[in-house]
Amino acid sequence: LTFYGERFAKELGVATTDQTAIIPADDARKVHLSHRSAANCANFPVHHNASPFSLWKRCPICRERFSLRRTLNQHISTVHYDLRAYTCELCDKDFAEEKSLQRHIDTVHKQIREFKCEFCGKAFGQRGNLKLHIDSIHKELREYTCDICNRAFSIKANLQTHIDALHKNLREFLCDVCGKAFARKGNLKAHIDSIHKKLRDYTCNICGRAFTQKGTLNRHVAGVHKKTSED
Repeated sequence: LTFYGERFAKELGVATTDQTAIIPADDARKVHLSHRSAANCANFPVHHNASPFSLWKRCPICRERFSLRRTLNQHISTVHYDLRAYTCELCDKDFAEEKSLQRHIDTVHKQIREFKCEFCGKAFGQRGNLKLHIDSIHKELREYTCDICNRAFSIKANLQTHIDALHKNLREFLCDVCGKAFARKGNLKAHIDSIHKKLRDYTCNICGRAFTQKGTLNRHVAGVHKKTSED
């Protein structure tokens, strides 16, 4: 587990001496940390009582389990400590790692799409997104099913978003301009872009009408122009 400095240690109740410190994980177990620099921490083992799973793979704060130590470290730094040292100069979005920033610039701003679907030709900026596309669209894999309405999803995070938005009616993303709340961050962004910023980035090549979302443009073309051509 990475030692993130005196401020982070203080928040977790860890002594900032050069002696071995102890972070309370729960009433039954303790995770022992050596006070070392973040640069060297990836090379030393975390001491723990015997267990089928190494305790360093569990977040000591929220108890979420990770298969890789570096993934756990990144989780703690971004989720609990909010360390985002790399900022995109084009959109001000922050990232915890330089490689994540570069991937963001390549895929979002430079529109680099080097991973192409062999079935439909659609291209993606990341290999993981291509795999997700193939699994969900072409293989139609839906591994995560809602226990309430039986709707299935290809991504676990989408299932949780579905439950929070539809069944729990959670609206945690609040518009700073008008106060309207949304269940999804993307919906909030679309609201701000279309209502408050009046952005229309997607233009119909047939009639010139502009839209805020690509999906709305696609529905417009399918509903208006395909119907017109059929008539």
